[in-house]
Amino acid sequence: MNSAILILAGILAGISATVAGIASVWSYPALLLIGYSPIDANITNSISVAALGFGAVGSSKREWIHHKRLIGRLAVATALGGICGAVLLLNTSPNQFKAIVPYLILSATLLIWLPPRERFASRRGAGLMWAVAFVIGIYAGYFGAGSGIMTIVLLIQMLSLDLVSAQAIKNVLIAIGNTVAAIIFITMGHVHWGAVIPLAIGFYCGGYIGPKILRRTNQTLAKALVTCLGVGLSISLVVGN
Repeated sequence: MNSAILILAGILAGISATVAGIASVWSYPALLLIGYSPIDANITNSISVAALGFGAVGSSKREWIHHKRLIGRLAVATALGGICGAVLLLNTSPNQFKAIVPYLILSATLLIWLPPRERFASRRGAGLMWAVAFVIGIYAGYFGAGSGIMTIVLLIQMLSLDLVSAQAIKNVLIAIGNTVAAIIFITMGHVHWGAVIPLAIGFYCGGYIGPKILRRTNQTLAKALVTCLGVGLSISLVVGN
C-alpha cells in the first residue's frame, strides 16, 4: 500500500516539479504521512529526486540544448552548493529543519512574480549569478524538492528567459545538485530504500511527462499554479507543526 502511495506521489511530484517547479507539495507530505521523520523524509526525497532529473532532462532537451554554455557555467556552482547543503542537513536537528522548511518554500514561491531584469551581460552580473547558483545549490542539497522554484526565479530574473526555457535549464542544474547530495546521503548510510525505489519510479515517470505538458500550458497560468502549490504547501506544513 505504501509503495503505491509513493509511486503516485512521485508521479504527481514529477509533473509538478517540471511544470511548476515544486515537487515537495506531493512527495514530502507523502513521506511524512507514511511515518518518516522530517529529516529522513527529506533525505529519502532528495535521493529519489535524482530519478526525476533523468526523466526531465531527456524530455526537456529541446529547450535546454540551446543554453549549454550557460549550464556549463552554473553546473559547478550548483554541484558545490549541493555538497554544502547535504552536509548542512546532516548536521541539522529535526526540529530546526521542520520549523524553517515552510518559510523557505514560501519565500521561493513568491519570488517568481518579481519583474525580470537582465543582469548577466556584465562580468559583475555573471559573478552574481554564479554566487546565487551556489546558494541555490546549497538549498537543493538541504531541501532538494523546493529548490526548483529558486532556480527558475534566478533564470527568469537575471536572463529574462521564458518559463519553459527556465524550467528546462532548471531540470539540468537541479539534477546535478540533487545527484551530488544523493551520493553523499548514500555514502553516509541515511537511505530508506523501501521508500526510495517506488518514489524514484514515480519521479522518473512524472519528470518525463511534465515538460510535454508545460509546452502546452499558458505561462501565467503556470506561474499561478506555482504560487498556489507553494503557498498551499507552506501553510499545510505550518499547520502540521
